[in-house]
Amino acid sequence: MYHGLFGLENNDTVLDYRNTSFEKQLYWARKACIDGGCLSRTDWKCGFANGDETLMKNCFYDLIKVSEPHTTLDTIRKTCGRLHMEFVGELLSKKEECPGKWGEINRE
Repeated sequence: MYHGLFGLENNDTVLDYRNTSFEKQLYWARKACIDGGCLSRTDWKCGFANGDETLMKNCFYDLIKVSEPHTTLDTIRKTCGRLHMEFVGELLSKKEECPGKWGEINRE
């Protein structure tokens, strides 16, 4: 897949990641969680924020090593996001629209 000037995109795969330059891999890791990119829209709207940056990056690098080649980078970053997100309580939605108990991670 063509990775252009800025490198990898959300729909690129683990195989694409493995086959691109180190600089583009690093660029992806640095930008992956900007503006809540590692969270689902629901998690973000219901008071969660990105967790510890180091834990997120380590999770991403670990999953890249063991994931199937066709897995998208977006799937991996969202998986890590759910594992390490933190509740900050800034509601950007109605509580009724948030699944589960307020402030608790809904693992469904």
